Amino acid sequence: MLKKQLFFLSLIVLFLLTSCSNYFNRRLTAFEHIEQMDGGILLVRLRSFEDKKNAFEQLGKIKKAEKLDDFIEEKNLIIVKAFKSYFDFSQIYFFYPQDSKAIKNKDFDSAALFDNNLKRLKDVSLLNNGFHIASFGNIYEDVILDENQERVIGGTSGLFGLYLMDDALIPLSKPFPTNVYIGIIDDKKTEFHINKAVHKLNAQLKDFALYTKRKRLRIRSREY
Repeated sequence: MLKKQLFFLSLIVLFLLTSCSNYFNRRLTAFEHIEQMDGGILLVRLRSFEDKKNAFEQLGKIKKAEKLDDFIEEKNLIIVKAFKSYFDFSQIYFFYPQDSKAIKNKDFDSAALFDNNLKRLKDVSLLNNGFHIASFGNIYEDVILDENQERVIGGTSGLFGLYLMDDALIPLSKPFPTNVYIGIIDDKKTEFHINKAVHKLNAQLKDFALYTKRKRLRIRSREY
């Protein structure tokens, strides 16, 4: 009986030690991400419905395709304006979804990047120093990746919001402030919801950056 108790106790201790180790590793990774983002580069992926637009065009529904184009442009301008007005934690540049693969593969010369006036950048070498990515879309709490660990294919939640990814387009994980939920957007209040999400993300990143600096200082003070 005593041996069984000691065995189960050792398993519990091992589990707790592993959990603590995993947490500290995740926190260290989060610290590294926030330090790179602070004053670094954040690429914002704009919205696109290319598949839907192409389907309209193939069906000969040109007016619907043009209407969709206008809708997308309007939403993207709202996103650009929101980051221009409410986000100052990082340097902001924009790209379209069709360039996601090129950016992920670090084939920057094949990707089109834009400033906050949507003017295309001639020099994209600034990305060689590292970057993160922000995107609007469904947010998954427990991310499920494909067999190559390269693409998100699902998770335990799917609410719409603004979320952050690393340079391989993999969503960042907690304790990093990785997302802001928006939920269902009323088209009449799209600008309000987008502005609020961008403003909140900016504030969360600043708070976490300050938390990181304080933790780093405490760790260094223990070393002396």
